[in-house]
Amino acid sequence: MTNDPDRSAAPDTPALWTASFRLFFAARLVSLLGDAMLVVAIPVLGGALSDRLGPRTTMVCADVARFVVQAVMAVLVIGGTVPLWSLVLLQVPGGAASALFAPGSGSIVPRLTERLRRRTPP
Repeated sequence: MTNDPDRSAAPDTPALWTASFRLFFAARLVSLLGDAMLVVAIPVLGGALSDRLGPRTTMVCADVARFVVQAVMAVLVIGGTVPLWSLVLLQVPGGAASALFAPGSGSIVPRLTERLRRRTPP
């Protein structure tokens, strides 16, 4: 008797839907759904911050955060051997700052063009 879950499948069961594949498929589905929610959740937070603080303030703060992350990465790389985990860890706040920047960037263009339309006669 073997403990391999793939061997326990009935002979008439298609080879694709073994126990191991079903576990992999379910895990991958949950992972993709989580990734999709993250892509939506951070920009929604950025949009709320942009509405509350103003798009310019949100964009400047996001750019400052990205600058700090990149400066720390540069110091680490120039300083010598950098462990991979530190680079990955620094990408988290850098990516979050980029996601917070996007809604402010999208909402500032209509505000700028509205000001231009008010200045020029029709």
